[in-house]
Amino acid sequence: MNENKYAVWIGRFQPFHVGHERILNKIREEFNNVIIILGTPQIGDRFSFEDRKIFLNFLCTEMQFTKFYILTHQDHEDDHKWAYEIVKLFNWFILKNSVLIKSIKKKDINEDGKHYLDFLTDNGYFKESVAYIVEDELSAKDIRKDPVKNIDSVHPYLRKMFLNKYVKRNQYVEHHRSLFR
Repeated sequence: MNENKYAVWIGRFQPFHVGHERILNKIREEFNNVIIILGTPQIGDRFSFEDRKIFLNFLCTEMQFTKFYILTHQDHEDDHKWAYEIVKLFNWFILKNSVLIKSIKKKDINEDGKHYLDFLTDNGYFKESVAYIVEDELSAKDIRKDPVKNIDSVHPYLRKMFLNKYVKRNQYVEHHRSLFR
């Protein structure tokens, strides 16, 4: 158990699904402290930063992390700027005592055998990283494409809220489409 180290996990969690929960359980088995950095919502995302923060606060409390922090981070096209902005979120002590968590799917590995987050350790932003292999290839993007078909993959606490947001969004879109028919 890494008692004094912080696990740093970056993601959008749109929505938080059972694959994310498996990773968070693995993090809890190895770390007492976690920092979760939430990427900014993209077009079509269902949950705001506050929605996701409330839910992750609840989960981290339930899982009895000693310390946990939920931060937000603006996405950038430029990897160097993106990494620099992440590093600015932390002080030197936290960076020195943190481990970058990578949840890896086959599709996230490039032709060089690298994961996109390797950039952060390769350039010295984080001293070490841990990779957790994600067994299934279902992603939050797949869930957003067909929420009804993939609802069992959404975390059970979020299913009702997720479907409500999906239905409301589709009703809104259909209403506006009907205005132009």
